[in-house]
Amino acid sequence: MRWITGVVVVVAVLLSRVAAADEAPPAAEPKMAFGAAAAVWLPSGDVDEFVDTSLGVRGTFAFHYRPFLAIIASGDFVFANEKENVSDITYYTFGAGARLIKSGRALEPYGEFLIGWHHIDGEGTDDSGIGFRLGGGAMYSLSPNLIANAGLSYSAVSIDVGIVDVDVDALVFDVGIAYRLY
Repeated sequence: MRWITGVVVVVAVLLSRVAAADEAPPAAEPKMAFGAAAAVWLPSGDVDEFVDTSLGVRGTFAFHYRPFLAIIASGDFVFANEKENVSDITYYTFGAGARLIKSGRALEPYGEFLIGWHHIDGEGTDDSGIGFRLGGGAMYSLSPNLIANAGLSYSAVSIDVGIVDVDVDALVFDVGIAYRLY
C-alpha cells in the first residue's frame, strides 16, 4: 500500500514539472524608451525680467534599469518669448538623471531628478552653467509600445555672466509621447 502512495507522489511531482515547463515565460519588460514633448516654460528669477512665458521642445531617452528605476537623458530647447526692447535669447539644456516609477497597469506616476548643462545666449551674453531639474508626472500606456506623458517640473541654474550671476529658473509643463523598445 505504501508503494502506491509513493508512486502517486512521484507521478504528481513529474506532472507538475511538465505543466511548469509548458507555461509561457513572463513577458519581457521594455528596457528603453525614446520620447518627444512640447513644453510651456514659465520663467522666474532674474530671467523673468527679459522673457515671458515661452514654448519649448524636449527629447528624452530612458533606460529602465529596474521596473521602478530608469536612467534618463534629455535635451530641451526653449523658443524664448522675449519682452519688448530685448534682443533674441537662445536657451537650451542637456541633462542626465534618474526617474523613479510607480509601476502600474496603464497609468504610471513618476518623479525625476536631472543634473545638466544649461546654456543661454543673448543680450551680449553667451554663457552656461550646471543646473538641475526636479519634477514628476504620469505616463499612460496607449499600446504595449506607445506611451503618452504629462509632467510638471522645476528647472534652475545660476549662470555667471561676468560681474553678476543670472538665475534662470522656470516652472515647466510638458506633454509628449514616447516609444518603448524591448
